[in-house]
Amino acid sequence: MMTKTDRSHTGFDLDLLDLSELIGIPEKGQEKAPRTETDEPGQNRRFVELIMKRVKGSDIFLSFARKIKEINKILSMKYSSTKDIADIIATDPKLSSKLLSLVNSSFYGRFSDKRVTTVSEAMIIMGTEEIQFATVNLKLLELLQEISTNKILKKKSVEGLLRSVFANEIAKVLGFKKKEGIQLAAMLYDLGEYAVILFYPERYMETEIIREKSHKDRNHSSKEIFGISYSDLGRLICKQLGVPNQIIRLMAPVKTPDARIPDKYYNLEIKRCICSFANETCRADADWSGKKREEAIKAIMKRYEQLFDPGFQKVDETLRSSRQKILNNAGIFNISSV
Repeated sequence: MMTKTDRSHTGFDLDLLDLSELIGIPEKGQEKAPRTETDEPGQNRRFVELIMKRVKGSDIFLSFARKIKEINKILSMKYSSTKDIADIIATDPKLSSKLLSLVNSSFYGRFSDKRVTTVSEAMIIMGTEEIQFATVNLKLLELLQEISTNKILKKKSVEGLLRSVFANEIAKVLGFKKKEGIQLAAMLYDLGEYAVILFYPERYMETEIIREKSHKDRNHSSKEIFGISYSDLGRLICKQLGVPNQIIRLMAPVKTPDARIPDKYYNLEIKRCICSFANETCRADADWSGKKREEAIKAIMKRYEQLFDPGFQKVDETLRSSRQKILNNAGIFNISSV
């Protein structure tokens, strides 16, 4: 169960990194990324500038930015009529088809012989909010798959889908009803890592080798190597792509979970903690097996126990069921494994 107290806030870095100062215009003729963790701060900044230049000049990311606007439009129609929202979704026939396939599948636990044939009908049965979230998830997954030019990126897109589904399911387990943004933030959690893999794959592999030798986490290693963590880089890219600020806020990892959250921040910070917990747990699930996996997940749960403590068995069950839900509908998600 989740807990809440009225004590003063001490455990959260509520102010996001001022990402705007990292945006710069690279000098001409210097496209190669700087190397090694011994680079000077100016060179590290240079790497960020090069990444941002690539993002701004990439047709893939420009398309991504346009589609993010479409996603924002769907999310912002919270109080619109069912017909208005359905009409927006219907402008993308491929998306509408996938959405209806998902609604009629076992993903939502529906076993009725009567098929849902329109988006409006799906909203009546499933609820407007659920259909909005499903639409956004399908569209975002499609975007990530478009970016996936190699096996590592394809694997990352599937990891993002699992993290998104698990975050949503664990929020249900915790009885948390205000889930707006959780799935989208969880799906985008690795966007900074995505960009480095896409634009500088050789640097990414170097970082992975160093990380494995040092046994440090990805954000710590990327901060040492590039001068910015993957998380901060991802949020910087999201800011440039027009992702809503609240979603960017939910993408910030939680360093020190603490139950002392003021009421005015409570919903936002609990959602942020759920996203962070989902990311850490899915990482442990992917990296370990057997007893080590159980120990790793229990260690993560220990960090968050002041905020919520669903128990290992429930977390394990939710992870497995989330994966199975995806596998059962692999054709809809255009994946082969998870």
